Order: sequence, then structure tokens, then C-alpha cells
Amino acid sequence: VLQEKDGTLVTQSIQLNDTVEGVLKSMRDALKTVGTVNLPPPPAAPSPLQHNNDPTQTIIDEQKSESYKNEFYRMHGIVWASSAGGQQQVDRRFDVNTYRGRDLKGFLKTLNPKQVEERRSSRMDASAAALVVRRAFQFQAVDGTHMGWSSASLARCLTSLMALHEEHHAKFYVSSFYPLRLVISADEFLESLDVYGGILRLHPAATPLQWLETLRGVTEDKLQEYQSNQKKVQEYNRVAQGALGVKIKKGLSCSSEEYHEFLAMLAAAVKSRTEQEGLTLTSNAVMLERILVTVESSHQCRRGLVTRDGSIRVGAGMIGENILGAISRLSIEARAQLVEERENRERCKEAIDRAQWEFGVNRVYRAGMVLVTTDQLMDCLSRLLAADEKDRAQIKYHLAGNSLGVAGAGQRCHLDDDGSVVVPWDWR
Repeated sequence: VLQEKDGTLVTQSIQLNDTVEGVLKSMRDALKTVGTVNLPPPPAAPSPLQHNNDPTQTIIDEQKSESYKNEFYRMHGIVWASSAGGQQQVDRRFDVNTYRGRDLKGFLKTLNPKQVEERRSSRMDASAAALVVRRAFQFQAVDGTHMGWSSASLARCLTSLMALHEEHHAKFYVSSFYPLRLVISADEFLESLDVYGGILRLHPAATPLQWLETLRGVTEDKLQEYQSNQKKVQEYNRVAQGALGVKIKKGLSCSSEEYHEFLAMLAAAVKSRTEQEGLTLTSNAVMLERILVTVESSHQCRRGLVTRDGSIRVGAGMIGENILGAISRLSIEARAQLVEERENRERCKEAIDRAQWEFGVNRVYRAGMVLVTTDQLMDCLSRLLAADEKDRAQIKYHLAGNSLGVAGAGQRCHLDDDGSVVVPWDWR
């Protein structure tokens, strides 16, 4: 379809099964119909080789022709071997799509038990350091798992923070940081003190004096402001959840302030509709299990939808009427999806129990940030259990006493920071 200068669309047909010269000529004629000028003619077909009476030149030409023919057959063989009908073995050493990183048996053969013990020990050191920091500062919790650091590095970071407390604790404006949670985060775009979510963030690359400045920013007024915001959130939740018969939860992409504003808006919308239309729960809605409503940021979600686990996802930027309409419209579909997902989880739990008994692993869990569905987890475990007796014995020898993590597609078999073995669900 071509467009003329006045905007008119013109349809032209080109026979792609024609010769190269014919296709080029058809394209040139089609462009001429819409006013394109000064188009060069298609290149002329190559002329046949002129035979030379010189025997030396004839031998050279024959050698070139034979070389071209051999190269053609070589490339043709590679393409044929790569296709479904090829029977030749293709060299996978330089294949970027190789499955070598997903080779479970090959990875287990190279697994070093000493390295497993070292990572377990480092995780225990990090947990102990976090416990000491939590008790010294009286934080509600200490979280440093989202940085991607090793446990050994996190333990050193927390040890430095403990040294800061011993030297400068008299300079703090509060004696207890409860009920704040400490998060070691490298995100520079979030505020250090979140009075809506009760989070105090410390940058791991900051100096101890910068940490001290952040800690001195916590005052009694800030703690009271956070507690006041929490009471408001509880009241908003009581109004919205009681009237709609749902559970509301903050998603990972939604900030605490955005979630607070969302609940205030939703509670106001529920009160307004209750006053105008008398919004009440029916007897059926009271008897049914509450649907989970997850609130994501306005950039991640702009309309209501049902997730795979049977919950309803809404965006924090949606208006109250749209949220109420989405919950009412998607509740039936969400309950059906919830029942199906629950049945899948029961079957998955049975497979997990079998895998723990068969291979002697401590636990089986979903690992990594990439979502692993229940079907993918079932497929991974079923292929492990369906292996022959020799392979199962080899897998058990390496996995016994360890934890097994199942990661999403695109991951490689590797040893996690806590010493557990992580395999992609589509391992080979």
C-alpha cells in the first residue's frame, strides 16, 4: 500500500515468487505510479563468464568456482543441521542460546560443599549482626536483603552501624526508634524517613557521619506523626474493607504516601455512596471469603484486573467510583480464579512434600525477583521426580540437607547467598 502526495492510498501487487529482477522492476513501477521520479533502473543481470583461452586463467577460474561451491555446500549443511530435519550435530560452544547454564546435573557435579558451608556461615553472621542492631537501636525490624549484597558484606555494614551507635548514641534525639523499621537501601530517590510507612532508610555507601545525620533526623514529633498516620490508615481500612467485604494490601510498586492517599480517597467514596445509596453487604457477600485487593502505583496499574493468584489489582491513581466498579465487576472472576489457584497450590504442596522426602532437602521455595507460577513450579518438581533412579540418586547426593530454590525463566543454576541451590524452572 503506497500513499500519493495528496494522501490517497494506492494498492499495488508484487509477486514475491518472481525473479529478483522481476521483483525490483515491480517495485520500481509501483513507485512510479505515485509520482516518484528519477528512479534508477534495476541492475542488469550478471553476464556469463567469458572463457579465456589462457590455460592458467582457466585453472584459476575453476579453482574459484570450486571454492564458491564448497562454501555454498558448507553453509547449506549448517542451515540444514540447525533445522528440524537435520541429523548432524551442531557445535553449541558459541551458541548464545545454549542451555549449559540450565544443566542441573552438570552444575551439581561442580558444587563445592565448602562454599555452601561458607555462605551458610555468612548468612548466620548477618542475621546475628541485624539482631544486635535491632536491639541496640530498638528498631521494629532490620532489612538489608534487597540490595543484592552478599551476607558477608551486609554483616560488615551492620557492624559499622553498631560501632556508630556505641560512639554517638548520646547525640540521638530519641532513645528508642521503635516502631520504625530500618532498611539498608541504595535508592537515592526515596526519602530517608518515611512517616507514612514507618521506614528509616540508610544508604550503604554513606559515611558514618552521614548516617548520624540521618539518625538525628528522627525526633519524637516524627514518631508521633507516623503513629497518627497509622491510626488514620487503620480507620480508612476499617471503613473500606467493612463496606466492600475485601482485604486491601499495599503492592510493591506503591509508595506508603500514595497508599495512604488512596485509602483516604476510597474511604471517602465508600462513605459518600453509603449515604446516597445505602451501600451494605449482602448475606452472600458476608458468607464468602474476602477477596484480596492489591494497590499498585499509578504507573504500574491504570485499570482493575484479576491476577493469577485470584486477587484484584487496582491502581493508586484510579478514582473512587472506578475502584468500586472494578471490585464489583471482577469479584466473581477473582473468586473463581482463587479456587483454581488454591487447588493448584494443594497439588503443588504434595509435589513439594514428595521432593523433600525423595531428595532430603530442607525446604523448596520460589527464588528470585522473576515470578514463578504454580504451574512452572509443578513442572520443575515433576521432572525432578520423574528422573531415572541413577539421576535421582545423584541429585539426592548433592541436595540432601540443602534448600532448593526454583527461579524464573532466563536464570542459571547457581548457589544462593544463604547456601541454597537455585535452579530455573525450565532446567535441563
